[in-house]
Amino acid sequence: MENSQELHGNGNLVDPGLKIKRHSLYQSGGKFSLPWIDTRVFYIRISNFKVDESTHESLILKHIPLSPETLLEVNGVRCSIDSEGVSCLLRRDRAYKKSEEVTFEHG
Repeated sequence: MENSQELHGNGNLVDPGLKIKRHSLYQSGGKFSLPWIDTRVFYIRISNFKVDESTHESLILKHIPLSPETLLEVNGVRCSIDSEGVSCLLRRDRAYKKSEEVTFEHG
């Protein structure tokens, strides 16, 4: 019987339920192809934070790429090593006065 399990380059088993999506920007060039992850929603949690009525309703997150392998697309705007970065607005989702935590979400 043939062994149907695949291994990563590091020797770990590949999960057959996971799929890596290659972004079309890198497929057409033929030079190289990078893994692509598509995130619909993400959260940022800030701890040790005084939560009161002055806590902001939103937070701006700015991603500035540091290497050519970094490619980020937020709401249709691509960010690469040659760009100044990309920003996205996160809205406050929850605020916990007792635990002094606040979460912001995008999605």
